[in-house]
Amino acid sequence: MCKVFMVLAVAVGLALVAGPVMAATDITNTCTGQYEVVGREAALSGSDNAIGRLQGLPALTIAKSITNLRTGQTSGGSVNILSGDTVEFTVVWSNSGEAASDTMALTDYVPAGFTYSSMSGDTIANGVKVSYTGGATVQYTATGVAGSDPGPAGNGVFSFRATVD
Repeated sequence: MCKVFMVLAVAVGLALVAGPVMAATDITNTCTGQYEVVGREAALSGSDNAIGRLQGLPALTIAKSITNLRTGQTSGGSVNILSGDTVEFTVVWSNSGEAASDTMALTDYVPAGFTYSSMSGDTIANGVKVSYTGGATVQYTATGVAGSDPGPAGNGVFSFRATVD
């Protein structure tokens, strides 16, 4: 009768994935097996890996523009305005990071010399739920904002209007 002994060895190693600066890192866990039979040398037999993917953090990309609704002038910088004009501030955003964000909050402020008048927004692509409130501080909150890995990244737009005092 032969006696068989099983010995398991576990090794943990890192394997980096090539890519952009915020690329995910694969963390590999390897299990190998070894057996012994009385009267014989120990022999390796079987192995398997499990990989955990450590993603880069969420990274918001934000682009803001202003439109004078009286003149139609739009710019990512500045527009000409007169007292009584209504302007629309628009914020376009996306999560360019690899990981999803549980909650993403954008805060915008009604500038001095303006009076808040209204807000609009969309429900956002990729199933993101959105809520927002108006007033002197405009807050826009989205939950479950997808990252770029595996993609597509969460994104959206919101706007608010204000009248020049």
